[in-house]
Amino acid sequence: MGTLPVYQLNITLSTAYANVRIYARNERTNETLNADTDSNGQTIIECGNYPSGVATGDNITIFTA
Repeated sequence: MGTLPVYQLNITLSTAYANVRIYARNERTNETLNADTDSNGQTIIECGNYPSGVATGDNITIFTA
């Protein structure tokens, strides 16, 4: 079996707000991951951490609550 690609979402807010909870919902599976921004308003979400995985063509919706 070959090496699978790594799917990452690199998120930067337009204004550098720290500690903002960012959610990433896989619309195919309705599973959600989250991460908090750092002092630069940036965070990374690893899509490989979805319980059902991620597939080519999946739509990921990014939002805050």
